[in-house]
Amino acid sequence: MEIILSIVVPVYNVEQYLSRCIDSILNQTFTEFELILVNDGSTDNCPIICDEYAKRDSRIKIIHKQNGGLSDARNAGIDLARGKYISFIDSDDFIINTSYEKLLYQAEKNELDIITGNAIEYYTQDNQSPKGIKRSFANEVMNGIDFLVRSYIERAMLHCVQYSIYRLDLIKDNNLYFKKGILHEDNLWTPQIFLKAKRVMYYDLDFYMHYQREGSITKRKDKTKNGIDLVNICYELEKIYKCIQDDKVRAVLNDVLVSTYLRGVCIGRLTRKEYKDIINRRFVLGKSRRIKNKFKSAFFFVCPYLYVTLFQNYYK
Repeated sequence: MEIILSIVVPVYNVEQYLSRCIDSILNQTFTEFELILVNDGSTDNCPIICDEYAKRDSRIKIIHKQNGGLSDARNAGIDLARGKYISFIDSDDFIINTSYEKLLYQAEKNELDIITGNAIEYYTQDNQSPKGIKRSFANEVMNGIDFLVRSYIERAMLHCVQYSIYRLDLIKDNNLYFKKGILHEDNLWTPQIFLKAKRVMYYDLDFYMHYQREGSITKRKDKTKNGIDLVNICYELEKIYKCIQDDKVRAVLNDVLVSTYLRGVCIGRLTRKEYKDIINRRFVLGKSRRIKNKFKSAFFFVCPYLYVTLFQNYYK
C-alpha cells in the first residue's frame, strides 16, 4: 500500500484517552496512512495499549523510547515517517472520521505544502466550542508568508501544529525539527515552516477535537518556565524575521512578537529579580504596529513591574 500520510502521535501517560485517539484515526474514511505511535517513556499502561493496537493493524508502527518530551517524540516520528504528508495529533485529542479524506483531497488537488483546518475545544459531548477565529480567506492558495500575515492581521493564527497537515519533504528539506526541552515549541516551529511554504490553503473544516483536561501542561499553576520559554522563543524569531526584506511583512510579524513577549513576561512573572538577566525592556521598542501594542510597549518599558502587576491576570 502506498503511504500518502504519516500520522505521528506522541504518547505519554494518557491511558485514559489513548484508545479514543487511536480509534478516531483507524476509523478514518481515508485509509492510505501509517500511524506512528511514539511512546515517550510512559509509566502507565500506554506501552501495552500501543502494542496491542499494533498487533491488530499493520498500519501502526511503535517507537518505545526514553522520556524526552513532546518535541523529542515528534522528531522521532518525523525521522520514521515515509508519507508524502505528515500530521501530528496529541494522544488525548481525537479527530472527526472524514477529516483526512477531505483535507488530503484539497491538498492533492491544489498541490499544497500545508493545509490548515479548524479545531474544536472539547470538554464533553455536550460542551464544545470553536477554538480561535475562522479566517476570511477559505480556499485561497497563497504562499506561507502571505498566509501568516493575513492570519495574524485577522487574529486567526493558531500556532498548534495539530491543526494543519504538512508535506513531509518541506520539514526534512529545511531541517525543521522541533526544539527539545522547551514549552510552547509550536510558537517557534509554526512560523518557520509557514515562512518556507510556497502553497498554503485554509480549508473551513472543523476536524480536530482538542480535549480540555485538568493537569495538562497548559493548565499548570506555576508558569515560570512557560514565560521563560516564550521570551526566548521571541529572541530566536526576532533573528529570523530580521532576514525578511519586506518591511510590511516584518512589521506584522514583529507586532506579534511584542504580544508574545509581553505575555511571556506576565505569565512567568519575569520581573522578579532572579530573572532580571532574561528580560530586556528594549526588546519591545520599535516593533509595534498596532496602537494598542505601542501603548503596552511604552508602559512596559517605563515600568515593567507595574505592567506585570496590572496585566498578569489578563494573559492567563
